[in-house]
Amino acid sequence: MTVELGTENISALSYDQAITEAEEILNRLENEKLPIDQVLEMSKRAAGLIKHCQGKIQEIGGEVDKILASLRADTTSGQSPDLPF
Repeated sequence: MTVELGTENISALSYDQAITEAEEILNRLENEKLPIDQVLEMSKRAAGLIKHCQGKIQEIGGEVDKILASLRADTTSGQSPDLPF
C-alpha cells in the first residue's frame, strides 16, 4: 500500500486499510532518515488514521452492545432468541 500524506480520504478507508497504513507510516518513521517536514506530515497522517480506527472500534462496540442488549431483553421476556447454537 502506498502511504498518502495529508488527512484527506481517511474516512473512506476500512479499519484494516487504515491500520495497515498507520503501521507502514510508523515503520518508516522508526527506520528511515526523513526530512523533518515529511516527519511532520507523516505524523499527522498517522494520527488521523489512528483516530479513524478508534472511531471504527467505538462504532462496532456500540453495535455489539445493542446486539447483546437485544439478546438479554429476549431472554428476560421469555422469548427464545433464534440462535444457531
